[in-house]
Amino acid sequence: MQTETSSSRSHTTASTIPLSIVVATTKPWPEIRACLDSLLGQSKSVGAEILVADGHGRGLPEMDKESYKGLMWLKNPGASVFGLRKLGMSHAQGEIIA
Repeated sequence: MQTETSSSRSHTTASTIPLSIVVATTKPWPEIRACLDSLLGQSKSVGAEILVADGHGRGLPEMDKESYKGLMWLKNPGASVFGLRKLGMSHAQGEIIA
C-alpha cells in the first residue's frame, strides 16, 4: 500500500477536521474526476478532508496534482472496495467519516 498526497497537508487533529470523506474506488483516473470535482467544491466550505483509496493503483497523474491539492491518495492495487473503505477509514482524521 502506498500513500500519496497531492500537497503537503498540515498536521491537524481530529478535533479540527469536522468531516473525512473516503472515496473507495477500483476505477482508474480519470473515471472518478467528476466525483472528486464535486466533492472538492463542497468540502472546502466545511473544512473536510478527502481521502481516495485507489484499488486500481494508477494514482493521480502529475499534471493533475496541482488541481487536486489536499487530497490524500492511498494506493492498494487489487484490493476490494470493502478493503479500500477500511484503508481510507484508518487514515481519516475527521470527527465524522463519510
